[in-house]
Amino acid sequence: MGTIRIEGDDDYDRKGAPYSISINGLASRTLSTNPGDRIEEDGLYGSIGGGFDKYRFTGQVVGATLPDHATLFVDGEQVDPTDLASPSASPTTQQQPQEATTPTDATPSGTGSTSAQELAQTTTIGGSAPDAIAWLVAFGAIVAAVYKSKQ
Repeated sequence: MGTIRIEGDDDYDRKGAPYSISINGLASRTLSTNPGDRIEEDGLYGSIGGGFDKYRFTGQVVGATLPDHATLFVDGEQVDPTDLASPSASPTTQQQPQEATTPTDATPSGTGSTSAQELAQTTTIGGSAPDAIAWLVAFGAIVAAVYKSKQ
């Protein structure tokens, strides 16, 4: 799985401005994603002030609309949203089994209703084999939830 990170300027003094990231693939939340941000079939939607939102995903990032104070990172690399108009420039993360995982950002996201995607969210520490299995189980739960919602 890859990562999508929307990073806002810490000097931005407003509550937040809207963003949208279009993807062809699947995404899941991390602990650093705000409760009001959402994952829909065609992409990621939320707002960003200072700080960041982070998602895990497989597939391809095909478009992005960000406020002026925000920066987009795909798999740790800064991406200019205007470059996403060209299919050859779209960052892609292929679905592959993970041998080791890295720790997920551990910023509490608050409380509220729990979706299937939020239930599939895991925090990994250390990158041991059980962590890789937990990620595969979480991904399977997301796929099952998407499949069931389309029936």
